[in-house]
Amino acid sequence: MNKEELVKKIEEIDKDFESIVYEERTAIKDGVVDVDAYLLADLRIMWILKEVNSPDDEEWDMRDVLNNLKSTSGTTIKEGWGSTFNSIVYTTYGILNNLYWEDIPNTDVTPEIIDVLKKIAFVNVKKVSGGSKAIHNSLVDFHNQFGYILKKQIESFNPDVIICGNTMEIIDEFGNQYEFLKENGMDFYTSEKHILVDAFHPNNSKLTQETYCDTIIKNVLAWKEKYKK
Repeated sequence: MNKEELVKKIEEIDKDFESIVYEERTAIKDGVVDVDAYLLADLRIMWILKEVNSPDDEEWDMRDVLNNLKSTSGTTIKEGWGSTFNSIVYTTYGILNNLYWEDIPNTDVTPEIIDVLKKIAFVNVKKVSGGSKAIHNSLVDFHNQFGYILKKQIESFNPDVIICGNTMEIIDEFGNQYEFLKENGMDFYTSEKHILVDAFHPNNSKLTQETYCDTIIKNVLAWKEKYKK
């Protein structure tokens, strides 16, 4: 997949966003944060979460947010975003740099590592704003109506690593032709094409941040060693 092909697919998907009106809200676009960085990454990583926690129904774009997630002072993640995105930063950085949580710089000390988010695709199942706690039935209903867009994103972005933050049971788009491993309450499905992670939400209370990040990093790097030599 080259840049021209990916840009064309993204433009087509962006047009699909224009058709979304749900609960009297318009779409919050998402997808590949930075095309060049995504294509140059050692592994193409996609995160799939539930919805944006925001009362705002104005049209905006998650890609812009993640491309500029450092605080105004440039010393940490913007207020209100760190509880979820620190874990995403550390997990992604660890995968792409063969490091575990203990050896990954802290975003407060080394905020430049936040820029690793430019290398990912980030998408939500429900592509309009929601609340602090997602309503399962609403997510399912939205996916029933507009899930074709998420499916198109997965196919178009062609990720090597797909990390579902407590969303896999909603989308269930992947079939069952995988080897399976369970560790620390999270499921890992591997094939030669990609690794699919059925993970807890990045801001979860079941695991420490270290255990959460390292469990995902460990299994992705093992998959990489097996299939991506």
